[in-house]
Amino acid sequence: MRPPLDPALESWLRALPKAEMHLHFEGAFRWGTIRELHPSGPSLPATPPWLARSRPFPDFDDFAQALRDYVLPVTGSPQWIERHAFEVTEDLARQAVRYAEIIVSHDFHTRRGLDHPAVWAAIVAGRDRAMACYPIETTRRWCARWRRKASSSTYVRRAMCCSDARRATGSIRSGRCSSAACDAR
Repeated sequence: MRPPLDPALESWLRALPKAEMHLHFEGAFRWGTIRELHPSGPSLPATPPWLARSRPFPDFDDFAQALRDYVLPVTGSPQWIERHAFEVTEDLARQAVRYAEIIVSHDFHTRRGLDHPAVWAAIVAGRDRAMACYPIETTRRWCARWRRKASSSTYVRRAMCCSDARRATGSIRSGRCSSAACDAR
């Protein structure tokens, strides 16, 4: 247990502006929201079960199983994804994060029947709602990590290099990106 900080110093540190340079979207969902939206919601524990273990995830397979069991069931609609995007952005802003680069695993969400443009549009809508309420900037990089067949990989490269999520949404829909960075790839 750490010694207590001077309350004034702790308050000052909490208020300092911060940057989040590598946050996985799906790993940042609120547990309360997962419990609310999950088909087994009321029977889920009050806190994530892995937090009760001395080693939350002994290996990657255990972590991946937790994502499949708890997170995947709460990503099946654009409304739910938009809500998660809003809440993730809101939570960051409440921690004084002023800039965030968030990595989204689109394939994870498409397993529930959504297409890539629907996932991306829902994320952008939630992010934009949060940015209208809080002093946080996430428009520079919403990174997309997709593992798809070669026919879809063109969209991956173009979406990843776009620095503005709205432009990336357009690129996914049209298969083209107007930015010089995309054209160079």
